[in-house]
Amino acid sequence: MNRYGRKKRGSMGIGALIVFIALVVVAAISAVVIINTAITLKNQAEKTGESIKLTIPEVKSVVGDRDPTNSGTLSSTVDFLYLTMVVNGAKTLNMSNMRIHITTSTSNKSVDLVLNTAALQSAANPESPTDNELINAADTTHYGAKEIVPYLGSGWDPGLGAFYVSRNTTLKIYIDLRNAPDGIGMTLPVNTDVTITFNAGDSSAAYKVQFNTGYSYGNSKIIDFTYT
Repeated sequence: MNRYGRKKRGSMGIGALIVFIALVVVAAISAVVIINTAITLKNQAEKTGESIKLTIPEVKSVVGDRDPTNSGTLSSTVDFLYLTMVVNGAKTLNMSNMRIHITTSTSNKSVDLVLNTAALQSAANPESPTDNELINAADTTHYGAKEIVPYLGSGWDPGLGAFYVSRNTTLKIYIDLRNAPDGIGMTLPVNTDVTITFNAGDSSAAYKVQFNTGYSYGNSKIIDFTYT
């Protein structure tokens, strides 16, 4: 009887050991799967982030103009905006799909603008339109743009109806804030919060610029909002 009891207890001990070893093996396999999944997700997130970074342009400067037509009379508000935009990534952007959305703290409306491709194509010299042509290209629903630092092979050729930009291409964006029929009717008084959002029209993330117009314009025609 004692011998049988010892055998039974020995069998139970071996069984428990087998179960324990099985649990350890399962836990180890699960840990490997979890680690591999985490690494895969991390790599995918990094690739997605890099792709978005390559797709979105960067605005280097924002400048306001209180007398865009050079009439000699300064408006009490900023009536025109000039933005310098640089593409730093490798992916090509089609500016004809780029929408610019504008909101301000002093206006009860927001607007969406698209590139005035027709005006740029019809310029006397589409490769180098004049400031007056670009000011006229910016209206109630459009913004104007010209290439100021070209990049070989960027695809920016308004004369041929091509409005592509790629790495190291720099554009100057023209936005008319004056009342219709000239512009979008969102002139900027002092102490105004402004948000300008660029949306490439595909799966890319939006690029946002925010600034405040400050407490005074003084006697300056040109107001630099880049670091406000």
